[in-house]
Amino acid sequence: MTHRLRGLKPCDFYGTDFNAAEDTVQLNGEASLYRLDFFVSNGVGRANLVYEANENLPNDLIAIFENVSRGDIDLTSSAFQYV
Repeated sequence: MTHRLRGLKPCDFYGTDFNAAEDTVQLNGEASLYRLDFFVSNGVGRANLVYEANENLPNDLIAIFENVSRGDIDLTSSAFQYV
């Protein structure tokens, strides 16, 4: 499944069953405009996808991936496509 995220509103996507081998996230721009913040909450691994295009503007939380760890997803993997 392809998820097209545009960063137009806070948290466009909350994924509890994201699978990098099967799912694709389509983002505007390039990987350097985004970051993944990994953390554990209540024993569940999560990652926030943050858009940080301009250091003078606040960052935008675009997506939250649940049940993932640092080794599961990477902004340069084939699970992320940039247009």
